[in-house]
Amino acid sequence: MDRLAELRSSATPNDLKRLRVRVVTHQQVIEERALTDSNVDVEMGRRVVGGLLALIDAAESFDRDQRSWVRAAIDYFILTDDSVHDLGSTLGLHDDANAVNVVCDAVGRPDLRIVY
Repeated sequence: MDRLAELRSSATPNDLKRLRVRVVTHQQVIEERALTDSNVDVEMGRRVVGGLLALIDAAESFDRDQRSWVRAAIDYFILTDDSVHDLGSTLGLHDDANAVNVVCDAVGRPDLRIVY
């Protein structure tokens, strides 16, 4: 998850809340692609989005370092061509789920981890 660490950047709670629309938009792209490509794991995409939105909702309780991890997870998800291309295989969103889980542990919210 070196790429995840590279994506860390400063973010206020309001910055993270503004990124909510980008998360939802990327989910819409995934769902649209799944209409014509059965290899896209829509359910995993929904789980990733749920985890990210829960982290965004908890942003007020995080310190600056923790928020930088949440920002990294959001940016990682939005990157279609990350470690495994999101739309390229049935496992395309598993690395995104793993990134969310790493961040959940880093911010002390293991209850938000994605189980798969």
